[in-house]
Amino acid sequence: MPDVIRRSLVLAHIPAESKFKPAGAYVPGGYIAGRYKRYGDDAMDESFFPIVWREDGYRTAFLADYCEDTLVPSPALVR
Repeated sequence: MPDVIRRSLVLAHIPAESKFKPAGAYVPGGYIAGRYKRYGDDAMDESFFPIVWREDGYRTAFLADYCEDTLVPSPALVR
């Protein structure tokens, strides 16, 4: 079936406080997440791993450019 276009979309949600594991702790050949790790830093950069929801209401700022915050009541619905 070489004339069939195949596409896939993968979404993964992880806790906002997640950090990268130490070097060498990944599955051999499991390079995908590790390619976003910065040298000497175990923090997960919000540019690549945006925070979509946190219990205190925080979310990565640039997400507002993509969609409305559904957790904030719409002015049209508030009376």
